[in-house]
Amino acid sequence: MRPVRALLVPLVAMALCTVPMAELGYVGAMPAAPQSLLPHPDHAGFANVNGVRIWYGIYNPKGRDTVILLHGGLGSSVDWRYQIPVLRPDHRVVVVDSRGQGRSTRSGQAISYDLMMADVIALMDHLKIRKAAFAGWSDGGIIGLDIAIHHPDRITRLFTYGANFNPDGLIPSSAPTLLSEIKVDVASLVDDHEATVRDVTAMWNEEPDFTPEQLGSIRVPTMIADGALEEAIKPEHTRELARLIPGAELAILPDVGHSGLLEDPAAFNRLLTGFLDGS
Repeated sequence: MRPVRALLVPLVAMALCTVPMAELGYVGAMPAAPQSLLPHPDHAGFANVNGVRIWYGIYNPKGRDTVILLHGGLGSSVDWRYQIPVLRPDHRVVVVDSRGQGRSTRSGQAISYDLMMADVIALMDHLKIRKAAFAGWSDGGIIGLDIAIHHPDRITRLFTYGANFNPDGLIPSSAPTLLSEIKVDVASLVDDHEATVRDVTAMWNEEPDFTPEQLGSIRVPTMIADGALEEAIKPEHTRELARLIPGAELAILPDVGHSGLLEDPAAFNRLLTGFLDGS
């Protein structure tokens, strides 16, 4: 670490720890929120899948249907702390920590969307969940798209917020290169998973890369949502994503950005529950 970064990283880390969430790079949330903010699950545990231990939590096991919530990059299931209480009365809600993030472990393999998708499918098999609706924020939305493309028999509905289908959809960072490097170092300090931080940051530069034909193969009811003040994804890219998926709904929440589920939970929850309930 260069001397100037050695001086700046602790200062930036202390500043970022005073806010609930901070953006890292282009997409994803730094997990500054403690695990204690997550509502207590009715059942929780680890599934040994694909050489890692994936943490999951289940709310209302007897709910009428299953909704799986997929968090943002470098975040955890805590991202969904404002949505779980609203979904819990009617649905069986399953939250998942992606590999190397939250409470889940990682292997020596570089993290990719396909690998995280495979973990989710293996977890569904472990929990004997044949089909589920998916709601994903940012990286979680991309994993949801991956599942809808490659495992259409495992998904009933798909809600994404702040997802891109290729790196061209990302808004280029206007920050100096030094600041971007400092963000990665800060995330390493806060997240305690330096290899994960670097893997995921590299992944954002190369993935996903869904083709129009792949997106056109999605046949489940889909909502592509984002915020009018989105900082990470180009608005025309979000519109194009919705256009490429047959019958997909496009929803833009006013007055919020990439972290709409945290910025305005009430509006986000109305949108999400309305879609899941088909209203």
